[in-house]
Amino acid sequence: MGLRYGDEQTDTVHSLMVMTLHSAISMVLDVDLNDIELTMDLRDDLNMDEVKANELQEMIADYFDNIRVDLTSIKTVENLFDEVINQEFELAS
Repeated sequence: MGLRYGDEQTDTVHSLMVMTLHSAISMVLDVDLNDIELTMDLRDDLNMDEVKANELQEMIADYFDNIRVDLTSIKTVENLFDEVINQEFELAS
């Protein structure tokens, strides 16, 4: 039996993607995993600057099938999760 979150396989994939994105944000922006909240502003609350944005974009591309996110138009952690997950599921379909 494998690791499973939720009732559907897509729920499990979604949960694993969110955990991976949490980890990427934590590593790149040097923030404790437990301190990251969905409503946090990437720039104002998590102090993401242009250099860190580039690092985060590269890490997301490495982790998620070369997905490219435009962090200049993404404000919150939740917006970033939504964008990456939507792009990943578009690629899979």
